[in-house]
Amino acid sequence: MTKYKELKEKYDKILILLGDKKLKVSAYKIENEIRKHLKDVRLLEEFCVDSINFPECIKYYIWTDRHKATNCQKQPDINDEIINVSFPTGAYIFGDYYPKKLFDDFYNELKDKLKPEFVDDINRSFYLKITDCKNIVEKYNIVLDKYKELNIEEHKKYKIKKLEKELKELS
Repeated sequence: MTKYKELKEKYDKILILLGDKKLKVSAYKIENEIRKHLKDVRLLEEFCVDSINFPECIKYYIWTDRHKATNCQKQPDINDEIINVSFPTGAYIFGDYYPKKLFDDFYNELKDKLKPEFVDDINRSFYLKITDCKNIVEKYNIVLDKYKELNIEEHKKYKIKKLEKELKELS
């Protein structure tokens, strides 16, 4: 029996005991923690991925009706396990200024490398099946490292222009 199955059986017994209406609020919180822990164990056991070390922009969840509001033309099925790679702050992932072209290049290269089935370019987000979880994290880190290096040079140029502008204003 795998660790995941063993934990699931134990947690199921706990949840049955917590079915008392007096414990409803506490049971809900406990149930969420149990689900989170089982998800983490399963990702590590089945996909060799430690979700605790997921980059901030990579999330795991189960697709539900509430996700149908995304701008994906093709959508996952309800209850599909999904890895979401999303950049809600856009180019700010590279620091305190907004290198739009660099971010666009990064996003497009990452999308090309991961080949997601479900894409929401408007929100700079894409969704992949969980089965490719380890590959997603590895490729993400490789592409991000490449663009962080490129960003160092871009950021230097940005600072130089900014300082030149400030000097011009002072004279």
